[in-house]
Amino acid sequence: MSALSTTADSPSILVVEDHVMIALDVEMMLKSGGYRVIGPVASVAAALKKIDEQMPDAAVLDANLGAEMVFAVADTLAAARVPFLLLTGHTSDVLPAEHRQRPILNKPFQKRDLLAALGQAMTLSQAA
Repeated sequence: MSALSTTADSPSILVVEDHVMIALDVEMMLKSGGYRVIGPVASVAAALKKIDEQMPDAAVLDANLGAEMVFAVADTLAAARVPFLLLTGHTSDVLPAEHRQRPILNKPFQKRDLLAALGQAMTLSQAA
């Protein structure tokens, strides 16, 4: 599989990000890395609906979705043992204690950093 092609066998990644341009950038970065993207979605409700429709293989979650935090989605994914990473413009101390050990990617970031953090999240999940 080339880095630009995805197939039905490609890992599916849920993207939860409320800033449209960042969401589109993340989607493009993931697709170019060989992943299938679910979403992007911009709210907790939309993310939980997507999870109900299709459990992703992993997720990229913006910690702060404007008026709400993404932690209900993080809790749902953690309960299902789905790996995820958190995007944030803040330090890890804004995260609940149960998610501080998750891979965190500070904004702004580069494609290589996103793909490395996602790979780390998926590897940590397999080791658990």
